[in-house]
Amino acid sequence: MAVTLEEVNAKFERVATLAELNKKSLDKMREELLCRYENLDTAILGVKGELKGISKSNEMISEDYFYESLNESRAFAGIHFDDVQRNIKGKVKLKDGTTLVDEYDTVMYNDTAICIVEVKYRVRESDVEEIANRSATNFKKLFPYYANYKIYLAVGGLTVEKTAVESAKRHGIGVLRLRGDAVEAYDKNLKIY
Repeated sequence: MAVTLEEVNAKFERVATLAELNKKSLDKMREELLCRYENLDTAILGVKGELKGISKSNEMISEDYFYESLNESRAFAGIHFDDVQRNIKGKVKLKDGTTLVDEYDTVMYNDTAICIVEVKYRVRESDVEEIANRSATNFKKLFPYYANYKIYLAVGGLTVEKTAVESAKRHGIGVLRLRGDAVEAYDKNLKIY
């Protein structure tokens, strides 16, 4: 059975028309998907921003709570401190040309000792490890006047993971946490840094 040239051309035109319709349909679908993706991306960024804001607020609440508690008692580990300050910042250029910058949530002072208290909303083991490895060393470099003082470290949080408490005990770091209306302190066997 022979096919005429007119039949071939007619079939080709139908296929071309269908292909053009499919291309237009695909282009429209692509545009709709891109619009949905942009809207979803905007929504995700909004949620991410909100979560970051909530996290920052929780951190500020924690810092305020522990600062106020420590400022009222002016004591930790049976040691009285004359002054309690918060958000202590330091910056120093080191001999190797790098710049060391650090900040401390709460610092308690007397004539012979300092207690550095880092506060988190939720204290994790990694937070304790970082404090043990960084806080006292950097503080002595940033504030050489206090290099010969006894330096004690503590971590405070509204929630404290069990592994963080165990790590703090191993490192001789005090732990402050909220228990009802009061601050509970673990301050035994503290290491002098």
